[in-house]
Formats: sequence, C-alpha cells, structure tokens
Amino acid sequence: MNLSAIPSTPSFPPDFNVPNTPIPLIVLLLVAIFVVVIAVVYYIYRESYTYQPGVDPHLRDNMPNFIYQPGVSGMVPFEERKCAWCQEEFTCGDQLSSLPSCGHVFHSDCIGEYMLRRNTCPVCRQPIALPEVQD
Repeated sequence: MNLSAIPSTPSFPPDFNVPNTPIPLIVLLLVAIFVVVIAVVYYIYRESYTYQPGVDPHLRDNMPNFIYQPGVSGMVPFEERKCAWCQEEFTCGDQLSSLPSCGHVFHSDCIGEYMLRRNTCPVCRQPIALPEVQD
C-alpha cells in the first residue's frame, strides 16, 4: 500500500483562531474611508453654503459711529448693553457702531472685523446696507 497516494485529511475541527484576513486592517481601512467621506462632505458644505462676501469697504468706512455714554437715552437700546460679537459689556467711552439696516449695536472694531467676512448682521442676519438716499 502506497501512503503517498493517500490524500492528507484536514484536521477536525478546523482552527478558527487563525483569521484568513486581518480584521484590524479591514476595520482601519473602513474607518479611514469614513473619515475621508466626512471630510469631503464637510468641505463641500462649508464652501457651498457658508460663503458670504464681506461688506463693501465704502460701507464699512461710512458706518454710523458714536461714543458710548451710559444713561444717554436713544443711543443704545436698553436690552443691548453688550456687544453681540465679543459679548463684552459696553463701558463709558467705547466707540460703537450701529448697523443702519437693523439698528443692532456693536463695538466698532468688532463689527469692522466681522464685516470683512460677512455681509449680514450677526444678530438678526439682515443684509448690512446703508439706507437709501432719496433726492
């Protein structure tokens, strides 16, 4: 009897402890694909939905400015005693700007920086525009 002609029989039960494919590598690959997809979706969303041009420099330079004086009625509405951009309380002598389209009040420096990137009020989202001059 020739023993070399007899095929070897597999060992039973099969050894399931040795994986055929490296599971950690597959998991890492799936996580990497997920991260790339999320990054691409975020980039597309950010570029297409949040881009707003800044305000025209002429408009920025001609914003109505005034010096804050506590107790002077009509200058700053009672509910607006702090800058909506930096959240700091107005103090006597601060230079403030009032948006002509909606009347919200900010530190002049804060709203000037904001208007470099956006063209709407940070509080109510109305477009920032100078009032129309009638002849």
